[in-house]
Amino acid sequence: MKDLPFEIWSQIYSHLPPSQVSRLCGVNRAFFECAMSAKYRDLHVGGIIDEDLYVALAGLHRNPAVSSRVHSIFLDILNFKTFLLLFTEKFLPHKDVQFKQGGSLRLGRLRISTFHGADKQDLDRERFRVLESLTISIGSVYHYVPFRQQPYLVRSAQRFWRSIGYSSLTSLDLSVPIEVYRDDLIPPEIHISTLCNLTLHIWSGYAATTDYRLQLSTKLAPFINRHSASLLRLSIIVEEAYFRSVPYYYSSSTLFEHVKALPRLEAFSIREPLLTPSQTDLAYLEKFLRTHSRQLKELTLHLLHSLHHDRWSLENDGGTPSVHKFTASDLESLPLFDPTSISFPLLQNLDFAVFGDYSAPSEFPLALYLRLLRGTPNFPGSSLTHLTLRHNQLDPQDALTILRQFSTQTQPRSSTSILRPTVSHTTSFLVEVSISVAHLQPSFLRSLEEGLPRLRKLELDIWRFKLDEGPSAGTLSTSSRAIIFLKDPAPIEDQLLQHTFREWDLRRLMITNRGFVERHGHVRREVLASIFPDVEELVYEMREIQMLSLE
Repeated sequence: MKDLPFEIWSQIYSHLPPSQVSRLCGVNRAFFECAMSAKYRDLHVGGIIDEDLYVALAGLHRNPAVSSRVHSIFLDILNFKTFLLLFTEKFLPHKDVQFKQGGSLRLGRLRISTFHGADKQDLDRERFRVLESLTISIGSVYHYVPFRQQPYLVRSAQRFWRSIGYSSLTSLDLSVPIEVYRDDLIPPEIHISTLCNLTLHIWSGYAATTDYRLQLSTKLAPFINRHSASLLRLSIIVEEAYFRSVPYYYSSSTLFEHVKALPRLEAFSIREPLLTPSQTDLAYLEKFLRTHSRQLKELTLHLLHSLHHDRWSLENDGGTPSVHKFTASDLESLPLFDPTSISFPLLQNLDFAVFGDYSAPSEFPLALYLRLLRGTPNFPGSSLTHLTLRHNQLDPQDALTILRQFSTQTQPRSSTSILRPTVSHTTSFLVEVSISVAHLQPSFLRSLEEGLPRLRKLELDIWRFKLDEGPSAGTLSTSSRAIIFLKDPAPIEDQLLQHTFREWDLRRLMITNRGFVERHGHVRREVLASIFPDVEELVYEMREIQMLSLE
C-alpha cells in the first residue's frame, strides 16, 4: 500500500466518507499513515474570527504528527490583529478555556498547554520540518500596533519563523503591508538557503503616514539580495490601495534601484501601475531587465493604468481624463521596448499586459508588442513556446498578426516525381497560447490551425461570436440595461461545422465567453466538441453577466 503514488492516496482520502476512513485507519497502520499524509500535506488556513483561526493554527503547530507532514501552508487572514496575536503568551488560552466554532470546542482536547513551564522552550523548536511552500496573505491592518511598542509581539513573530523548517522551504509568497517589514515582523536577518521562488506584494496599510520607499530600499531590497544565490523566480506585484476612499499610488522604482544582480534568475514577473509619463519612473526596472534579460526563460510584464485615472475620469465633467494617461507612443519611447537595448535569447514564456483588462482593442500597442518580440532570437519564428495575452482585448486581425510572427514556411527541395509534389510546410514552436479577442469567427480558428500546427493548449477569452461574412445578425449584443439573445444561433453553428479540426495537435481547448450569457450555450459546446474530435479537454464557459432568468 505504501508504494501507491501520493495522488492516489489523495483521491482515496477525498472520496471516502470520514466514517470509512476512520474505520480503515483503525485496522491498518499503513493506511493511517498515508491518509494522514494526504490530509495534512497542503493546508489552507484562513478566517476572520481570532479564536477560530487560532484553534486551527495552534492545533497543527503543537501536534508533531500533523506539522511534520505539512508541505505547504496558505495562511489567509483578513484581520491584521489575528496575525499579531498568533503564538503570543497573552493570547494562548489555558486548557479549560472554551471557544465556539459552530459549537463548543475544548482546547484541552487538542492538548494545547500554556507558554508557562516546561513547554515554553518546546514551542521555540522547528515544527514544519518538510515545509516547501509558505504563503501569507493579510487583507487588512485593523487593530495594527507598532511592534516596537509591544515586545511580546516581536517574540511572537520570531517564534513563528523559528517553527518553519528552512532546510526544505523553496517557495515564499508574502502579501503583507509594508509595515510588516518596517516593524520586523519578518526578521531582518532571515536567510533561507533553499529559497527558489519569491513573490512580494507592495502595499501600505497606512499609506498617509508610512514612507514605503524607505522600506523598499532598507528592508525588501536587502531581503531579495540575501537570497540572490538561490533565487530562480522573482515576482513583484505592486498593489495600489484605497486609504479612506483615496487611492494611493505605489512604484517599484526604489526597489529595483537597490536590488543587485541575481545570477540564477530564470523567471521574472512584474505588475506595475502607470500614473503619468512624468510621474512614473521605469528606468530602474529597465536596468534590472537589461541585466537579466539574457538569462530569463519566463517573463511576465504587466504595465497597467493607475487607479488614479479612474477617479480623475469620474470627477471630470467632460468625460475625458483630466490627467494624461500613458499611451502607446509614451511607452514606445522607453528603452524598455528597444530590441537593440534589451534582448531575450532564452525566453520561452511571455505574459504581456498593458493599460488594463477592459481597454478597447484599438488601445492595444501592436507595434510596441512586435518590437518586444524582436528581442527574442530568430524573429520571426521566435523560440517562444508559451504566449499569454489574456489581459488585453485584441482585435482578431491584430491577434493573427501577432501569432503569425511565430510561423515560418519551409520549402522542401523540388521533386520531379508527379506522385510526390512539392509542398510547403508551416513550422511553429508555440505549444500554449492564451489570448483575449473582441469576437471569435470560425475563420479565426482555421487560421490558427494553419499557422500553429504544434499548438497543444489554446485558451480564448471572447466577448462575442461573429459570422465570417455578412451582417452581424448572428452576434449577441447588449445595451446599457438590456440583453438581447438570439433565438436561433444556427448561422454561426453552421459556419463552425463547415470544418473539422482533425489534423491539429490541439489537446486542450478553453473558450470563455465574458461578454454575454447565451441561451444556447450548451448547443455551442456540443458543436465545438464535434469539430474538435481529438481534443482531450474541452471547456466552454460564460462569465461576467449572471441572470436569474433567460426568458
